[in-house]
Amino acid sequence: MAYQRGVFASGGTWGAIQDFSQDNGGEREEVMDASGNVTDLDHFNRTADVTFDVVFTVGSTIPDYGATFTVTGATENNGLFFCDGTTETQNNKTHTRFNIKGKRYLENGLPAA
Repeated sequence: MAYQRGVFASGGTWGAIQDFSQDNGGEREEVMDASGNVTDLDHFNRTADVTFDVVFTVGSTIPDYGATFTVTGATENNGLFFCDGTTETQNNKTHTRFNIKGKRYLENGLPAA
């Protein structure tokens, strides 16, 4: 049996991607009867959310909130996402890191390729 090891996502000029994760989800609406039992379920507005850390490369630019970026290795629509937020971490023992969050709306293909 073969196992995958390491991070196979890459993107931007920010630096080496670490700790990549992708969550596929969306919204749902439950229809209930008079007793409160679910009788129907509707799933809509599917999304793909990515979160990853990068070891920052000096001189590069981290995407602004709302900007689009591409992550090779993400499984949805060639890895194109909106930036949904960033967090910078600095300390005197390691390299500067950024945590980058991205969101893609799958039903209507936003952001558009």
